[in-house]
Amino acid sequence: KVLPIFIYELLAEKGKIDQKVLKIYDVYEMGLNYYFDGDWDKCIHYMNFVIDRIDDSAAKVIKERAEKFKLNPPANWSGIYAFDKK
Repeated sequence: KVLPIFIYELLAEKGKIDQKVLKIYDVYEMGLNYYFDGDWDKCIHYMNFVIDRIDDSAAKVIKERAEKFKLNPPANWSGIYAFDKK
């Protein structure tokens, strides 16, 4: 595939998520916005906040990518991550 797709993370059944956890995901969303903007330092900061409070695989993946891009910035960042293997 060459067209980007959105990937969503199911957090809980409707109405069954702890409000404290939901607030942590608000922080995740802020970090994700920094990721899309290419602000690697702020992205890493927000993802660390999330990871320190809950075990979230998506936050870990985004943080790892941001750390990689901070060291080796993509030439033309569009916010789209291209997988190079399955």
